[in-house]
Amino acid sequence: MKSKIKKMLGLFVFCAAVIPFTNVSAATYTEQDLTNLNNTPITSEDTFTVGGSTYIGTDGALTINSGNIVFSITNDRIVMNINGDVTLNSGQNFFIKVPDALSAMTSGMGFALVINNGSTLNINGTVIIPAGSGGNTNGLVTNNGTVNVNGTVELRSTGSYSGTGTTNVNGNFVVYGINGTNLNSNIILQNTGSIYADSDVVSKVSAGVNGMQITDKANKDYDSVTASVVTANGNNTFAYAYELSPVQETMTPEQTPTTDTTEEVKKEEMKNPETSDNILVYGALALAGLGVITVTSRKLLKH
Repeated sequence: MKSKIKKMLGLFVFCAAVIPFTNVSAATYTEQDLTNLNNTPITSEDTFTVGGSTYIGTDGALTINSGNIVFSITNDRIVMNINGDVTLNSGQNFFIKVPDALSAMTSGMGFALVINNGSTLNINGTVIIPAGSGGNTNGLVTNNGTVNVNGTVELRSTGSYSGTGTTNVNGNFVVYGINGTNLNSNIILQNTGSIYADSDVVSKVSAGVNGMQITDKANKDYDSVTASVVTANGNNTFAYAYELSPVQETMTPEQTPTTDTTEEVKKEEMKNPETSDNILVYGALALAGLGVITVTSRKLLKH
């Protein structure tokens, strides 16, 4: 009897020790839960679906690698906060707006994405920051952490991309709008990336690779991922496009070696003496010989 009691007590102690470290069940949320998710962290174990499709979760549009995503409602906007490391998966389009399935229940609320300090968003698909029709309907992205653009970001005319963080462009960053006035973040163009814009935004872009420089991209056509998006002139041809290319060293023309022409003339004269010069030489030798003979003859006569 005592033995059975000891075993039961041992099993109870073991379960009490293990249960706190065990995730009993992952939570599943739908769009109907959005207003009740205010400041509730969604982790990698959880799933958030919109219209039956996985919005956040395994095999969904967004994968939480570490940390969490928190939804809140601020200034009549649904704010999606990334706290940790999150990836937008390849082939996925992510609109910074309230999904159509939420429009009715949210009374036209706007949508904002915030990458908080110390957090990372890896974009392997396409992020679209849409233009709005007024009020709070334009898309807002605030990057206070790190964004790695391996796919594409489309920043449309009245959308906004700002923040104190860094954006590394390894893929495409497309700016629709005059002078990129809605682009106020540190954009670093890496050696595999390209920047497309309606106008000159090169002053807002820096190069992040040593030995490379920002150059004008010959092919300025960008094929949008959405057929509805066109530039002001009715097509997807951008006035400006940039990429990184190796810095071309300035080569100075090779200087022709200069030589002393006087020295050259002397060498030439020594190699090829003219005939008149030979006559002068022979004459001088003859006069010298005649002088020697005269002096010698006088000395012999004296003796």
